[in-house]
Amino acid sequence: MNAQEIISLRHRAEQGDAVAQHTLGMLLLIGQEVPQDFDEARLWFRRAANQNYSFSYNALAYIYEKGKGVPRNFSMALEYYMKAENLGCPMALENYINLRRWLQSGDYDTPAPTFIF
Repeated sequence: MNAQEIISLRHRAEQGDAVAQHTLGMLLLIGQEVPQDFDEARLWFRRAANQNYSFSYNALAYIYEKGKGVPRNFSMALEYYMKAENLGCPMALENYINLRRWLQSGDYDTPAPTFIF
């Protein structure tokens, strides 16, 4: 994305476009095309999730599972994965199952596999 495309994306996100909000959140989360900013990413994901955008619930779950800018909160992550799954996010159920298995295994040295894209 070039600078003009980022400006356009941000404008659409500010106008309430859930897909643009989620996309901007993803760019901020991974630091692609914009400086990495977990707090702002979470804000955009929350705005899109408030419109029942399933992929943003999955991204919020990832943020809480991995502790990206927030303390790790596995119960919140599981809750958001279930919301994402109930709204139709295709990878959310697998993420939920992987996190549950990881928590039950007690092997906290090996991270649970998570899919956010």
